[in-house]
Amino acid sequence: MTITNDDGKSIQVVVKAFKTLGLLRGFIDFNFRNSKAKRSMNNAIRILELGILTPDPIGCIECLEFNSVRQCYYISRYWEQNYDLDSLLYRGNSNKQISQIILRELAKFTAKQHDCGILHLDYNPGNILTRLQGDKVDFCLVDLNRLKFTHLGLKERISGLVRLSLCPDKMRIIGIHYANFTG
Repeated sequence: MTITNDDGKSIQVVVKAFKTLGLLRGFIDFNFRNSKAKRSMNNAIRILELGILTPDPIGCIECLEFNSVRQCYYISRYWEQNYDLDSLLYRGNSNKQISQIILRELAKFTAKQHDCGILHLDYNPGNILTRLQGDKVDFCLVDLNRLKFTHLGLKERISGLVRLSLCPDKMRIIGIHYANFTG
C-alpha cells in the first residue's frame, strides 16, 4: 500500500490487521493492557533503540466499541526483502557458500537479540525478513506483538533458538556460530 506523508512524498507501507476481538478480550486490551497493534508499535520503537532492525513504525489504529478494542491495525514502512529465508532453512539452497553466510549471520542476529534481552515468542523464518547483498546479510524482525524483554539465561536462549525448528545439521551450524558470538 502506498500513502503520502506530510511532505507530499509517497511511501510504501504495510498494514497488519489483527483478528477481530470478542468483547471480553477487547475490553481487557482497552482497559488493562495494550492491543496487539499498540504492542507491535511500542516493541518496534524499543528494538530499534536497541539496534535490532525492524520496519520503521508509523502508527497503530484501534477501532473501539463499548469501551472495547474490536479491531486493531499496525502500520509500518515497507521493508523489501530479496531472499526467502524459509527456502534456505527448510528446503535447502544449492549455493553452499551463501547458505553458510546466512546461517552464520542468522546466529549473529539471534545472539544480538538475546544479548539485548529480547525473546521473540514467535521466532520463525516467516517473521525474519532477509536482504542479501553479496556476502552481506540484513535481517529485519517482524510480527512484534509477542516479544518479551528480560534477561535471558541459557534456558531462554536455547528456547529462542529452538523456535526456528531447524533440521539437526543447520541447528548445529547455527549453534556453533551462536556460541562464538555470545562467548
